[in-house]
Amino acid sequence: MDSWFPFESGIYDVSPGLRALAGPVFLLEGFERYRRERLAARASRTIYMESGCPARTKAAAATFIASRLCAERPDLFETSGGRLRCRLTGDAVPAGGESLEELLLQVCEDVAVFQVATEGEHLAAASIALPSSWRLEEKIGRGFAAIHQPVPGMKLAPAAAIARSLAAKGPYERYAWGLTNEDRLDQYAPVHAEVQPEPLFIRVERQTMHPLPGCGAWLFTIRPSNTPAERLTQGQREALARALESMTPAQAAYKGVEGTRQAVAVKLRGG
Repeated sequence: MDSWFPFESGIYDVSPGLRALAGPVFLLEGFERYRRERLAARASRTIYMESGCPARTKAAAATFIASRLCAERPDLFETSGGRLRCRLTGDAVPAGGESLEELLLQVCEDVAVFQVATEGEHLAAASIALPSSWRLEEKIGRGFAAIHQPVPGMKLAPAAAIARSLAAKGPYERYAWGLTNEDRLDQYAPVHAEVQPEPLFIRVERQTMHPLPGCGAWLFTIRPSNTPAERLTQGQREALARALESMTPAQAAYKGVEGTRQAVAVKLRGG
C-alpha cells in the first residue's frame, strides 16, 4: 500500500506539486500483475505510439531506461551485446532506440517522452497500457496544455512552461489521485464513470520526470496503484472525504463523483 497519499492535506489540488525524486525510477513490486495487464492491453489495442520523435531522442530514452534498470536492480537486469536481459521475464531485448516499444515492456510503469522545441513541446512517444480513463490516440503529438485541457482548475500556461523546462531540470516526482470501483490497473475505459460508495479503491499515480540530455526532451513515468478504502486509517479516510468536499462542481464531474461525492464521503466516515 502507498505510504503517502496526495489527498492527505484534505484539499483537492491540481497544481504541479513537483518534488525532488526520492527513490528509484522503476518500482518492481507486483511486477507479475503489471506485466500481465500490460500484455493484455497490448493484445487488445495499440499501446505504443510515436509522433515526431527523433531517433536521437528514442536512443536517449532507451539508454536512460536500460541504465537505470541495471543500476537500480543489477540482480535482475544486465546489458550485454547491445541487449537488455531481464531475469523477471527471461527476455533479452535490444537496448537501443530502435526497439523502444519492446524495452518498455520490461517495466511496470507506463512511459512517455516529450520533445521540446522553440515553438513548444509535444508528446513524441509513449507506451500507455494502464491509463486512468484516457486514450493515448487522443493525446499523441499534442502539446502539454492541449493534453490537459479537460482538467478543471489547472493553470495551463504555467504548466506548459514547466513542461518545457523539464528537458533541463529534474529528476522530479509527483502524485495524482482519483477514485474507482474497479481494481484494474488498465482503466482505458469507461472514461470517468460515476464512482459509487463501494467497493471503493483509491487510485494513486506515482509520476516521475527525467531530462534526456542532448536531445531537448524529457521522460515521464506513470505507475498506478489501487488501494482499497478499508485499508486507509481513519485519519486518511477523513482527509479523503474533506478533499472530495473541497472540489468545485466541475472538478467533481471530471473525477466521476458529481452526483455521488456526498454518499462517498459519508461512507468514508463510517456511515
